[in-house]
Amino acid sequence: MALKDQLKSLIPLIAQDVKGKGSSSVLMQGDGRPDKPETTGGKITGNEPNGTFYISTSGAGVGAYLWQKQNGKWDAISADTGARMMTKHTVNIKQGYVTLRRVGNMVECAFTGGPWGAISFYGSGDPKYVRKNHAKRMDILPRQKIPQGFRSATPFMLPFYNDDGDNVGMVYVGSIADSKQTNK
Repeated sequence: MALKDQLKSLIPLIAQDVKGKGSSSVLMQGDGRPDKPETTGGKITGNEPNGTFYISTSGAGVGAYLWQKQNGKWDAISADTGARMMTKHTVNIKQGYVTLRRVGNMVECAFTGGPWGAISFYGSGDPKYVRKNHAKRMDILPRQKIPQGFRSATPFMLPFYNDDGDNVGMVYVGSIADSKQTNK
């Protein structure tokens, strides 16, 4: 049985038991996502205490089934969005594509889909190449195109290697405060 099915059956039972003991429930279940109360059909009022759990029966339309209120805000603590192709938002990719997938609070970014599962880029002499403000940089996933919920709290850089192990480039993923950007 999948985790979401187990949670769907378990949380209402625990909530009923907690309420039966005269306490206000910190376990709730309903449709939508609690960080957007208008999607929950009135279940979330904004007065829920920190520590409250909310199970979304629909996965909130984004694969987020279990939420917890922490420090006054709702966080998805069990989610799997599945791989989302960013094809319509990417530039400078000759062969292959970029996917983003969020599992829990971790985001996976894959560069794949070309021959041998690799990715290749247009060179600076190609008419399809999109220039950046620096001669040695180019966008792959331009500013403002990393969806909400997939953005990094801190920026990071990762090296690119060819088949011989030579470093041929670097990928920089900007943080929320750094224009939400992925560069090569």
